[in-house]
Amino acid sequence: MTKFKKNYGSWREDHLEKAIILIDQGVSYGDVVSAFATIDPEIKLAQAYSKKNAIEKLKYALKKYDKPYLKNQSWLKWRSIYSAPRNGHKFLCVQNGDMYVAHWNDNKFLETGGAEIKPDHWMPLPAAPKYMP
Repeated sequence: MTKFKKNYGSWREDHLEKAIILIDQGVSYGDVVSAFATIDPEIKLAQAYSKKNAIEKLKYALKKYDKPYLKNQSWLKWRSIYSAPRNGHKFLCVQNGDMYVAHWNDNKFLETGGAEIKPDHWMPLPAAPKYMP
């Protein structure tokens, strides 16, 4: 049996890391809960009781988890453009060695200035820094 470092309510650490990636790609919290309910009996039970409650438990676990993956950024890696979000969320991408912040709109990738680009790789944008007075 595999040992995990910590549990966050009904969410295991390894599940949270995968959930974060899905959410960053634009998958809804409800769909993330539904997906993990198929493989984890505790999440399935929480969802059966109340999907809204299961979503709140996921959000609470993510807050408590504090996204340590951003501290070492080991999960941030370049991915094939074919897996880039197609929901309007912005991401970092590369075309011919030049980097852009882009999004998908009207069946094409647009950089922030509105010009069409044809990138070959992408990665999620890092979280914005916390405000420090």
